[in-house]
Parts: sequence; C-alpha cells; structure tokens
Amino acid sequence: MRFNWKLSHKGIILVSVPLVFELIFVLALAGLLKHAEHKAWTSKKGKEIVVRVGNWSKHLIEAHVMLVNYGFMHDPAALLAYERRLAQIPEVEKKLRVLAEDFPQVVPNLDRMQEYNRRMVIIMEESRHAIEGGGTMRMIPIARRIFVQMKTSYQPFMHEVEDITQQVHKFSASDAEEKRTMDIVWAVLVAGIAFNIVLTIVLAIFFSKGITSRLSVLVDNTIKMKERKPLSAPIAGTDEIAELDRVFHEMADALGRAERQKQDFVSMISHDLRSPLTALQTTLAMANKGSYGQLNDKGKKRIEAAEASVERLIKLINELLDIEKMEA
Repeated sequence: MRFNWKLSHKGIILVSVPLVFELIFVLALAGLLKHAEHKAWTSKKGKEIVVRVGNWSKHLIEAHVMLVNYGFMHDPAALLAYERRLAQIPEVEKKLRVLAEDFPQVVPNLDRMQEYNRRMVIIMEESRHAIEGGGTMRMIPIARRIFVQMKTSYQPFMHEVEDITQQVHKFSASDAEEKRTMDIVWAVLVAGIAFNIVLTIVLAIFFSKGITSRLSVLVDNTIKMKERKPLSAPIAGTDEIAELDRVFHEMADALGRAERQKQDFVSMISHDLRSPLTALQTTLAMANKGSYGQLNDKGKKRIEAAEASVERLIKLINELLDIEKMEA
C-alpha cells in the first residue's frame, strides 16, 4: 500500500517517530532509575535500622554490665555510664520510629521491643536501688537476680531484633541486586540509543530513497524533453514531487502543441504562401518581358514595383524557413 504523504509530512515523520521512541525510552529509563533509587534508598534505611536496633541491644547490655560493675566496685563513673546508656535508648528508639515509616512491617516488633525494654529498665532500676541500700557482700545474689530477670525479657527482645533484621533484609536490595538493577539500566540505555540510531537511519534511507528515485524521474524527463523523446509515465502520489511532475507533463504537452502549431505555420508558409508567390513572381517577370503584350512605361513601372515586392516577400519567407532549419 502506497502512502500519499507530502514531503513536509515525511519530514515531520522523520523527526517525530525517533522523538516519540526517544521519549518512551527516556520515560522507561526514568522509571528504572526511580525504581533503582528507591531500592537503594530503602536498602540504606534498612541497613540503618539494623544498625540502630543493634545499638539499642548494645546499650541495654552495656547498661547491665555498668550496673553490675557499680554494684561490685561502687564506682561513680560506672553509675554515670549506666545512666548514659539508658539515656541513649529513647533517642535510638525515636530515630527507629522515623526510619520505620518506610518499613511499616517492623512497627509491631518495635512496639514489643519497647515493652521488653521497659521491663528490663524497671528490673535494672530496682536492682540499682537494692545496690545503693546494701553492701558489697549482697551484690552476688543481686547480680544473680538481675541476670535471671533480665534474661526473661532480653531473650524475646533479641528475638525481635533478629526478626526485624530478617524483614529488613527481605525488603531491601542486596549489593548484588543493586548491581543487577544498574546493569539493567545501562543495558536499557545502550539498547535505547542503538535502537533510536538504527530507526533514524532506516527512516532516513527509506524516505530519501523514495525522494531521490522520484527526483531521478524528473531529471530523466527533462533530458527526454530536450531530446524530444516521449516522457516517462506520470509519478503517482499527491506530494510536491508528483505535483511538480504533473506540471512538468502539462508544460511538455503545451510545448508539444506549440511546436506542432509552429510546424503547421511553417508548412502553411512554405506551401500556401511561397508557392503562389513564386508563381506570381514568374508571371510578373513574363509580363514585364512582354509575353502578354506590350506595356506602356507606367505599366512597366507598376509591374517592376510589384515584382520587387513579391521578391522581397519570397526572400523573407526563405529567411524564416532558414531560421527554422537552424533551430532544428
């Protein structure tokens, strides 16, 4: 099926088709990059959650150790370190709540961790008051009681930590997955560029071939018209080249008609004018010589003038015919 597109339409298609594919490619690439960015951001937040729940656990253990150390040594520095560790836990929990906005599945775990943390803090604070009210000799049973009571809450606390870590790893992209995603992005980038280049070249070749082949017909018709040969068949279509070829054929037909009229005119001059004038010239010459009787002086002058006029007309006709021969 032939599409009757104008050259302007072909130019628009040649520009717009690669542009449309370029936009589709850019949108697809933007989507992939957005997805990769989201994965990377989620992984970063997931790693930060894992680090902070680990810090939370570390602060509890260190607070427990500092409290036991304070019970045996009665070192104010150990008590201060114990209080500092407990004071850091709310800040860690606060930041975890913010990070959990992208991981809503870990919010129940954080709620349970908060409850276990509250129980362990109560146990340590009660033990602290017992330490401050007793001596060093009572520290061994106090330390044993702290360990037993802390264990009942610390083990489920660590279970929640492990569960959070597993969930974060499940929803976060690993380094291998991030690399694979970036490889896909680069592959799409290279494929899109290559496809767009090939598409542009194919369209350019397709349209240029159609245009040049039709222009060659016009050039060939020009040569044929110069050599007075029959023109090629009119170019099909409604574009500018087909319109130009149609006008060219009309012009060639008009020139052909004019040429035929000119030839008819020359034939008319050659046969319908020169022959009678030649006969008339002969008759006048014979009349001037007295073949048809004697003429007076006035008659001879008239015959000579008429003979000169006829001779001038014949000369003009001969010159016109000579010019026609030269043009041919």
